Amino acid sequence: MRVEETHDIAACQAIRRAVFIEEQGVSEAEEMDGLDDDCHHYLLWEGEIAIATCGSNRWMKRRKFNALPFSRRTGARGQAHC
Repeated sequence: MRVEETHDIAACQAIRRAVFIEEQGVSEAEEMDGLDDDCHHYLLWEGEIAIATCGSNRWMKRRKFNALPFSRRTGARGQAHC
């Protein structure tokens, strides 16, 4: 697994949408809060598949770690140092 900073906000939002909106029932308005442009975004990759994302704002305060359901038992959270 590897973590990389990314500018592919759409890929990060797709994971957030799957985890928070579709799986956990968070409203789209709450999750897609318009703060993405002010954050650093990271993707956790397993091979060529992005399995998790997290972001931090300009003060380096971490927002949320988002792992797709199938990756949660792989130790993904422990691999993500973002």
